[in-house]
Amino acid sequence: SFERILKPEPVSFELIPFLLLLISILLKVWLSMFNRDLGNQINSSALKAASVDALGDVFTSSCVVLSLLAAKYTAFPIDGYAGIIVALVILYSGFSLVKQTISPLLGEAPSKELVESINSSLLAYEHVIGVHDLIIHNYGVGKFMATIHAEIPADMNLLKIHNVIDRAEREISKKLGIMLFIHMDPISTDNEEERKVKNSLQEIISAMPCIKSFHDLRIVEGINEDKKNLIFDVVIDSTAINDSITEEKIKDKVILSLARIYPEFNIILTIDYQFY
Repeated sequence: SFERILKPEPVSFELIPFLLLLISILLKVWLSMFNRDLGNQINSSALKAASVDALGDVFTSSCVVLSLLAAKYTAFPIDGYAGIIVALVILYSGFSLVKQTISPLLGEAPSKELVESINSSLLAYEHVIGVHDLIIHNYGVGKFMATIHAEIPADMNLLKIHNVIDRAEREISKKLGIMLFIHMDPISTDNEEERKVKNSLQEIISAMPCIKSFHDLRIVEGINEDKKNLIFDVVIDSTAINDSITEEKIKDKVILSLARIYPEFNIILTIDYQFY
């Protein structure tokens, strides 16, 4: 196209190629709308990208049609300039397609709506007092697998709570169109010692914005008979980690703050990350 601008040549208008271009434009408009609607129905990034690609073809073909018409009435090298515009549109369209499809291919965080739907749906079931450790795997359009931990009272009848969790797996999977697997975590609800520790830990992490929550707190007998083990997990926002706020610094601060209040415990802390 640049060469045609520097060295213009006459453009001959022919009816059949002109009509074929018009037909291709109409077909590409239909194809773009078809891919867009189907992509929205099944939430497919690939089909949505194909819709944008077809729309780009409509624009480029339209430029060629207009340049053919204009060439009948002017000697200006409009075909060269139209070709450069088409080339730029193709480059932009290619960049847009890569941008739309690269994240699903390399891996991306699940949508906030899906996370909230899974959490709220599970918490709505009787005897489920907390949820954590949600992990969602995307294996393609409409193929999501998720695992989550549900906190349940430790003194509940095992068969009864298993029936509740089993029903939750089936119903939530059907409702959200995913495969959900639930792990049960028994939580003591009437242990005064654990309740005091939870209150203290909540005060400590409330002053640390990088920590979102904690879970699985329990007090168990340790190898050393003089001290019990205080075990729990804290959930860190993955975007908060940097050179000044490291995982080790967060861990040390929480352990030291808690150890000042409860020196009688051997504190075992595990770091979890929140990626959504």
